[in-house]
Amino acid sequence: MHASLLPRLRGASPIQHALLEGYTETGITLMKMVEKLDAGPVIAKSVILVDKDDTAGSLHDKLALLGAKCIEEYLIAYLTDRRPITEQDHEQATYCKKIRSSDARIDWHASADEINRLVRAMNPAPGAFTQFNGNQVKIFAIETFQHEVIGPPGTVGGVGAHLVVSSGTRPLHILSLQLPGKKKVTGAEFINGHRNILPFSFV
Repeated sequence: MHASLLPRLRGASPIQHALLEGYTETGITLMKMVEKLDAGPVIAKSVILVDKDDTAGSLHDKLALLGAKCIEEYLIAYLTDRRPITEQDHEQATYCKKIRSSDARIDWHASADEINRLVRAMNPAPGAFTQFNGNQVKIFAIETFQHEVIGPPGTVGGVGAHLVVSSGTRPLHILSLQLPGKKKVTGAEFINGHRNILPFSFV
């Protein structure tokens, strides 16, 4: 069983890459094992929509439930009735590598949509991160924000109770973040504790 609609996203991190690449749907593929990675003939596929707020964690949980249903509905039928299987179109194959911690670093010059997808893809682990005062700050939830640009990419400011950061395109509203050795806080809670240093820049 593989957590993508093969032959797309063969490899170690199909859930994260479905989010990183902006997929609107993904799913579960049941396949026969062959020597080549995720290249076996397909027993069945089940499709699920990717919600705009899905994280790697929430999408994993949805796919786990879908996978259990697939096994019950299709795998047992295949083993008992030998239902037909279908070879993959190998020319349409795409691949995704294992996620490294360095892949989770936020480039604030990227577009707001790209940063949003990165944050969701790295939640809960390893957690998208940036740097503040020499410390690593993890960001777990973010959304686009209707406001004028507050400065160059990475500039952080308070707009009312909203913690806002500039990207390469539109401002972003930080909903949840975590400083080293601290618990997660909301953007508003971060502002309350750091208002005297706003604005500043993430790097």
